[in-house]
Amino acid sequence: MLRRLAADPTAPATVALVDGQCALATGAAADALTLARRYLTAEPRSAAGLALVGEAEAARRSDGGAGRR
Repeated sequence: MLRRLAADPTAPATVALVDGQCALATGAAADALTLARRYLTAEPRSAAGLALVGEAEAARRSDGGAGRR
């Protein structure tokens, strides 16, 4: 459901943040990082967005950069 919503250009930026958090929770660190960066383009000072970038980067490093989805 989030994928379809995220593809909608009129969707709120928070969709990318939530989708990124879900991606990270399912082990898709690379996708989470991409989504966090997308969110930060709309909300550059967001603590939640910056935290997601850090968590996704840490997860990518800990799994050798694989980031599955």
